[in-house]
Amino acid sequence: MFKAIGLSGNRGVGLCFFKRSYTGGLAPESIYQKLRTGMKTAMKNKESGRLTLIKSLLSEIKYAELEQKKPQPKFNEDDSKIIPILQKAIRQREESFEVFSKAGRDSMADLEKQQIGIISEYLPVQLSDDQIKKVVLETIKKLNVSGVKSMGVVMKNLEIDPNSASRARVSDIVKAALGS
Repeated sequence: MFKAIGLSGNRGVGLCFFKRSYTGGLAPESIYQKLRTGMKTAMKNKESGRLTLIKSLLSEIKYAELEQKKPQPKFNEDDSKIIPILQKAIRQREESFEVFSKAGRDSMADLEKQQIGIISEYLPVQLSDDQIKKVVLETIKKLNVSGVKSMGVVMKNLEIDPNSASRARVSDIVKAALGS
């Protein structure tokens, strides 16, 4: 993201950082960058609820980054590591939404629903169940398999981007397709 060059002058050698320029127009913005931009926008617009949520998401990302045992690329460079964190946050809020709805705490349930919507803004577009089912059926037909026992083979050969559909959703659809 940044390029360092050495500068020599009266005081010795120093480093100066320049942001890389991309020749093809604007560089694609990563999810991490979108979250940072969203945080700044929420601060400017004084949206405290959105700001708190985005700060908590950035905190979860930082915690996951620090939790790694081996030195690896930073999460802000790799969307595939951030997406599961955001999906987990959505699952947690969906569970909370159900609990609050059953308890009759509609205001808290509405807040959880709003947070789900905000987090979803930062995720890539998810495939619909129909789109997943179409790919699954094509794969089953191509492999010429049937029965739930061949589920592992189908899952291994599926060409679905893990960022566009969770493995659990895909697995459920494969089970249903092989079961019928």
